[in-house]
Amino acid sequence: FDWTRVEEDLLKVLYQELVESGDRQQLGEFYTPDWLAELILDDIGYRRGMLLDPACGSGTFLFCAIRRLRAAGLKGNDLVKTVLDSVTGIDVHPVAVLMAKANILLALAGELPKYPDDIYLRVYLADTLMTGEDAKKRALEVKASESEVFYIPLESIERGRDLDSLIDKMAQLARRGASSEESKARAEQGFAKTLSKYSRDEIFLWRENFKLMVSLVKGKRDTVWAFILKNAYRPAYLRRQKVDVIAANPPWLSLRDVQDPAYKTRIKELAFSYKLLERTDRKLFTQLDTSSVFFAHCEHEFLRDGGTMAFVLPRSVLLPAKQHLAFQKRGFTRIIDLGEVGGLFKVPACVLIRKSRIYSESIPVTHWIGELPGGQRNFSWEQAKESLKSGKALWSFLTPPTVRSPYFHMVFQGATLVPRSLWFVEPPADRPLVLKIPFLHTSKAAKAGAKKPWKFEVAMEGRVEREFLFGTALAEDIVPFAVREIRLVVLPVAAREGRFAMLDGDEILAEGAVGASDWVDNAERLWNERKKKGQPSLIEYLNYDQKITNQDPQARFIVLYNKSGTNLAAAYLTAAEHTQVGKLPVQGFVADHVTYRYYADSEDHALYLVGVLNSKLVNEAIKPYQSQGLQGERDIHRRPFEVCPIPLFDAKKKLHRQIVEVAREAREVMLKWRSKIGGKAAQAREAGRKVVQAELDRLDPLVAELLNGHALVAQIKQDAKAQMILPTT
Repeated sequence: FDWTRVEEDLLKVLYQELVESGDRQQLGEFYTPDWLAELILDDIGYRRGMLLDPACGSGTFLFCAIRRLRAAGLKGNDLVKTVLDSVTGIDVHPVAVLMAKANILLALAGELPKYPDDIYLRVYLADTLMTGEDAKKRALEVKASESEVFYIPLESIERGRDLDSLIDKMAQLARRGASSEESKARAEQGFAKTLSKYSRDEIFLWRENFKLMVSLVKGKRDTVWAFILKNAYRPAYLRRQKVDVIAANPPWLSLRDVQDPAYKTRIKELAFSYKLLERTDRKLFTQLDTSSVFFAHCEHEFLRDGGTMAFVLPRSVLLPAKQHLAFQKRGFTRIIDLGEVGGLFKVPACVLIRKSRIYSESIPVTHWIGELPGGQRNFSWEQAKESLKSGKALWSFLTPPTVRSPYFHMVFQGATLVPRSLWFVEPPADRPLVLKIPFLHTSKAAKAGAKKPWKFEVAMEGRVEREFLFGTALAEDIVPFAVREIRLVVLPVAAREGRFAMLDGDEILAEGAVGASDWVDNAERLWNERKKKGQPSLIEYLNYDQKITNQDPQARFIVLYNKSGTNLAAAYLTAAEHTQVGKLPVQGFVADHVTYRYYADSEDHALYLVGVLNSKLVNEAIKPYQSQGLQGERDIHRRPFEVCPIPLFDAKKKLHRQIVEVAREAREVMLKWRSKIGGKAAQAREAGRKVVQAELDRLDPLVAELLNGHALVAQIKQDAKAQMILPTT
């Protein structure tokens, strides 16, 4: 194999094999195919200048940048020197850093044998977001232990000191000075001579660093500290020197998926600092995407005035979700829309580009469509574009409607009844059923749907008093107008004064319920063994944001709809439907977090609301406002009441009564068919709509009239079209 003629990033596949998929998922990594990196660098016209990839992975952008420098006419030693001076990568994963360095060496394999100078590759092991600067000391803080800290003076970075050589010298002298106090004094004297041109503040901190390095050598803990220090200061150095181009595919993670508490706090603080969220936006914190924070931070910290940003991001950042609005208001120069490129990432993607000319609306967009052959991704751009087609358009961000339904603040998300393997149960078929204190075990569906660390090894069983049995429904159980299945759950809950109250194992025991007490104690033990760092107690987790205790055990007219999915489905649940599950009596209904609930004050009120929510018009109106996955639109939440000004039910109004009667007929039809509807959520909802299609057709004109006629609906759709695609001529 001729390594001097490598034309692609061969190591990204090896990187994926070496790094556990779980680790990559926690880091939010989606590796960048060569063709996409080439397309981006071609789009921004990269030919020369300082280029940084602050989340470089295996180094695809760096590799492709070198190929472009060669294509621009650089060759031999000039090419090598330009690459060593201007192509830079940062990554938090050590394997990624090694792979990126190897890729640079492969890209220069034909030139390096003749290069006369030492080779220092500008790829650093560091966390781009975690700066670690101590403002009082004016130094970069690098912890060696809880009580030992290196301080790299910011002045040394600002003055452009040769810190690589200084740190190497410090490590060499520390190893020689560790043998005795006399050798330490001589080594320290020798190190001081290397600092002769440094300021007093710099000298003080570097001499303290030397003493710490000697201590680490004596304790046989010095193996990697020179390497760590040289990597740690580079992001700080780049922040002061700035670069011309930043091209990256940063981590794609919602804040709720970030496990390290310190890292989560850092992302929040950066989001506040860059005005991506306000501190009062508490409910949006968990939905914040790290990629938008990464974009804002890198632009602020590393990019020179007039420079170019090009980031691969989840396409959801283009949609009118509240957590993205401030990011969108920053404006962009161009957008590359990859949402309809099949076989690229697990979620739809886009590329956002910011240069000197920025648009807040009518942003030029190139929309790519196609399916990569054989599901492969790592083609060259010349190969990939044979399977893709493009169109030019303009993009304007869609802002949330200013008029909301009064129901908006009256619908609430259900409780986090997870891990499901601890709470979702069923009686075994091979044992007699004792109604007062039945023997139960984790349901098959809960075990089948469990994820690590709850998959396979976690299953509960035992007797539980019926006072602690409840009903719930998942999103897949909701079909238009009715719930097709009620699930049995064990919960540490009791009805108190019209509300649910949480009980721990001891409090349940005080109620005389030995079986339920044992069940909860066992569940808490399993939770404590497996919970993520920083997670609360099991009872607190169940009742997060008081989503159990704010529910009503005596609710008679419950409206439920799915929290997410391509299509909206709403159901009316009567009190009679949740008095028992199978043959077992239950103490009430508790809505799960995959559903939203509303407590109506009458059956007619409930039917009115499910009639409106199941209409085609409301379903279509919310689509432009939903985030997107590979299967289409997904998040629904309160969108129906945010987008459509649905008025409160008024039994005196003829139109409202007409909607109620049609919804009643639809529900009667659905009740006859619901037990026959199978399949998963999407298939069940589609089958349900077909069952009541005649009634839905009658509802649509009534709902259109309710929403102030077709004009409002037409305006919603027109706004959506204005956002999505406007062909340029």
